Amino acid sequence: MASQPMTPPTTMVQSQSNVDWWSSAWAEIGYLGTAGETGTATFNEYGDLSAGLLVSSAGFLAENRSSALYFSANAGNVGRNDQTYQLTVGRYGSFNATLSFDSIPHAFSTNAKVLWDGAGTGRLTLPSSLTPGASTAPQVQAAIDAVLPSELSLKREKTGMSLNYTPDEFVDLFFKFGYEERQGTRPLGGTFGYPFQNGMTEIAEPIEYRTFDVNGGVRFKGETLQANLTYIGSFFRNDIPA
Repeated sequence: MASQPMTPPTTMVQSQSNVDWWSSAWAEIGYLGTAGETGTATFNEYGDLSAGLLVSSAGFLAENRSSALYFSANAGNVGRNDQTYQLTVGRYGSFNATLSFDSIPHAFSTNAKVLWDGAGTGRLTLPSSLTPGASTAPQVQAAIDAVLPSELSLKREKTGMSLNYTPDEFVDLFFKFGYEERQGTRPLGGTFGYPFQNGMTEIAEPIEYRTFDVNGGVRFKGETLQANLTYIGSFFRNDIPA
């Protein structure tokens, strides 16, 4: 059985020009205000809570009650770092095709002191004011004090496509494809730092990950025999291997 679109939160209305079509649309729009300490990584760890206009949810559903065709679209947190979108077209009980996009941020720190030059790349070097293996504690501390706070965060963006087709009551065909990018920086325990620091010094690890996922196959659902042939593939690439 092909998957169905999301049920709209409002009553569907019949078209005046074509009585077979029914539709519904909705939107939740407002303004997000913040107060107090809102710039911390904990507050924004997996979402975008910045003040401003907020379209938290919007979408529509249209269906033809004669041919069983339908179209639907959904969107959330439009234009923000944690935005999501989905577009679906299909026929009830026959086929379903969906395109989707999803974005999720992950903030680790908003006040990190990154001592090294080249943060965000595969090559980290000490600033020119320091000499590897020969810098004194006051020199290192002065270099750290001169660095402005910076943000360490990742952003994951995933695009997907799926297709389900049911040619008859016994057979299902399905195909899914997903592409995900992860970009940014995150803290990585790299050294134990200088003896006077009394703790571990983390470095900024660059992230440039790309993942391709493929899933497809066919199912047979007989009265006495069931069979399932599936292919699953996942391909990962790190664009900064060092």
